[in-house]
Amino acid sequence: MAPGFVALLIGVAGGAAAAIGLTTNGPISIIGVMIAAALVPAAGVVGIGIAWSDPVLTVGALLLLVATLVAVNVSIVATLLLVGYRSDAYFLMRSPTWDRTTVVAALLVVAVLVAAVAATGAQMRYERDVNAGVETVLDRPAYDRVFLTGVSTPYTNPLLFDRPHEVTVTVERPVGRSYPELSDRLKTELESRTGSPVTVRVKHVPYTSPARVTDPSRAVGVPVGAARERVVPR
Repeated sequence: MAPGFVALLIGVAGGAAAAIGLTTNGPISIIGVMIAAALVPAAGVVGIGIAWSDPVLTVGALLLLVATLVAVNVSIVATLLLVGYRSDAYFLMRSPTWDRTTVVAALLVVAVLVAAVAATGAQMRYERDVNAGVETVLDRPAYDRVFLTGVSTPYTNPLLFDRPHEVTVTVERPVGRSYPELSDRLKTELESRTGSPVTVRVKHVPYTSPARVTDPSRAVGVPVGAARERVVPR
């Protein structure tokens, strides 16, 4: 689990929904729905990572939680401003005194937010490069009967963890066909694109239905590249 565009989008949508629920006659329970959808999954995974003593899982989920909290709060403030709500005194900007504790706390919050945003951006760029590399390899003629069904890229920060990135690629392939060289080719392509060592794990899911390859629109997974007619000999 790691910060990503979809998670931030959920946070933004949840924050906007919560603000609308507070400022209209809508049900207040929508705030609970927002919390459940945007925050509880990441918070739960943080606990699981701590219980399993898995630092990579814990840090990735924690960054996701912080990034989602930022997205929720920014969305709430923006929505309230758009509908015309203002603070009576803009409590932070017009505060008459700034003691040392307040300054230190504010700086710590800013530092955490900057780190979370930076980590989120780096993870999103890495996932984009990984997805592009996987599609480049699977779009070769040698894999015209292979369908990409998923790419998993857990969060791994080389500054915090002395281990290579781990990428799990799930593909569907015809029964009786094996692609033993696929993992090495993916590893070479991903390391070339990302500039960092990668450990690639390929999960093969066999299929037998001719419709799986003759009609891409009926496919359960996502065919790599442009939709092409593929026929499995009977």
